Amino acid sequence: LNVLRRVGMGRIHQAEQQRVRQLLSGLQAIPGVRIYGDCALERTPRLGVVSFNVAGLEHGLVAAVLNDYHNVAVRSGCFCAHPYVRELLKPELWALALDPDAPDAEALLQPWRGMVRASVGLYTTPADIAALVAGIDDVRSRSEHYRALYRVDATGQFSHQSFQAPARDLFD
Repeated sequence: LNVLRRVGMGRIHQAEQQRVRQLLSGLQAIPGVRIYGDCALERTPRLGVVSFNVAGLEHGLVAAVLNDYHNVAVRSGCFCAHPYVRELLKPELWALALDPDAPDAEALLQPWRGMVRASVGLYTTPADIAALVAGIDDVRSRSEHYRALYRVDATGQFSHQSFQAPARDLFD
């Protein structure tokens, strides 16, 4: 809190808004990326969070590839807002010929029910945003290459088929 006070919330907000504008601009330039929410910050203010999907790609695959190959950490899923996300995704699920209201749709929908979420903050640099945008464009343009490297489980989680960080390396 002391650091935030010293920097000043006004300056933090201004920097965050610059990064959000950069992120929105970069995402809008990539074919097939759907951004959720209004992109006109003058009309609809945003915090430093942007949720999106890439046409034809599962949110979990996009997040896994960004993490594993581009060193970019994002979240994927429904973000504790399942009913809201479900409503936002209905047009896309219908386009995939998946009826989200069908009684037997649960298993088919699992990998598709969610979004990718990128967050920016005080520590986020323009280079971080550029790396995220480049990573998304890469996974979009080489999706079949990446899809072959991953397996998806019944819950829609993607894991690399040959690479796995040993728990000992992650947790000392």
